[in-house]
Amino acid sequence: MFNLLVPCLFAPALLAFASYAQSNAKASTAPSLTNETLAALIARAGIPGAAALISDGNMTRIAVAGLADVERNVRMKSDAVFRVGSVTKTFTATVVLRLVDEGRVQLDAPIGQYLPGIVPSADTMTIRHLLSMRSGLFDYTIDPRVYYLNATGDYATGRRAPDFHWTPAALAAVVRSHGLDFAPGTDSEYSSSNFIILGLLVEHVTGCSFEAELDRIVLGPLRLRHTSMNPIQRTRPPLLHAHGYAQPRLPFRAFTIPAAAGAGDNTTITLGDTEAFSYSFGWTAGALRSNVHDLAVFFRALLRDALLSRRTMAEFRQLIRLPGTDGAQYGLGVAVDRTACGPSWGHKGVTAGYFAAVDATPDAGRVVVVLINADVTVIGQPDAASQALDDFFCQPVS
Repeated sequence: MFNLLVPCLFAPALLAFASYAQSNAKASTAPSLTNETLAALIARAGIPGAAALISDGNMTRIAVAGLADVERNVRMKSDAVFRVGSVTKTFTATVVLRLVDEGRVQLDAPIGQYLPGIVPSADTMTIRHLLSMRSGLFDYTIDPRVYYLNATGDYATGRRAPDFHWTPAALAAVVRSHGLDFAPGTDSEYSSSNFIILGLLVEHVTGCSFEAELDRIVLGPLRLRHTSMNPIQRTRPPLLHAHGYAQPRLPFRAFTIPAAAGAGDNTTITLGDTEAFSYSFGWTAGALRSNVHDLAVFFRALLRDALLSRRTMAEFRQLIRLPGTDGAQYGLGVAVDRTACGPSWGHKGVTAGYFAAVDATPDAGRVVVVLINADVTVIGQPDAASQALDDFFCQPVS
């Protein structure tokens, strides 16, 4: 279910969507989700730790395996909080679409009506274009300046990562520094820049911080006490934070864990702890932190029309095909993947040190959440893990 092909650590949005191309045609054969099966999965892939949830509404099964903190040998727990990368986008889309329901934003109005000159072609680029990846905006996450400052800090001011903080305005300036990849509405391409601009839209229209609006519309009503938008904000109440791990490079502290099964003569692998990385670049495109329980509650509420009107949800479910993804489809902040037992609705996310996946049936009768504290520089292309995740989605919860 995840075949992540792009090796760039600084491109979480691009990486996240590469996984939507995977599909399987054969029936499920893997055992049900348990602590033991999850432990076997991460051992095969050389992953430090993971948490997973399967729920059908009547029964929920949660499994955990491995370590949340390699340095301190802290075991993973079921309520551990992970960074979830581009899964943030579905939360951001929900906030924007609630403003549509409230009559404060028009879905087919140009972004320039609210934020003149915020991006090139602002007068013809609509809110719908931004939500559905049809704006033509260059993906700011693949600008080398973004990764450099995340990893090393700002030498001009002496601030070092993770103290260096990207402001939304600075991220928008990076977006504006590039031309459009295509005219708005004429093509489609996955780009995190869309959701940075949407975050600025929310703050402009409401006069409140995006975090406050997220709390009003989603976190508060659903009582998601373990989810936080602000990358430096602590969850409520404090929970176990799963450290992220990637291939070691500046400025990551290096630690050694057992190598993946079948790694030949290599019995250990060296990983870098990404706590020294500045995640402020993600903001409304990828800065969310959450756990398996909160993500399952959110996607079930959203897909069952508990957060948005039926009219707006009908817009939310309008799908377009993204090129180069073997048939992957995208709605207004949601992706549709193909599995052996039918389509799954949700989102996936990759950021430095983490991989996240949420898959649900169209009516949220089944929801599967998998959170891993390693990114594609560690996972690579784990066929066995990919098949297991597909199987988890297709099997009964019992």
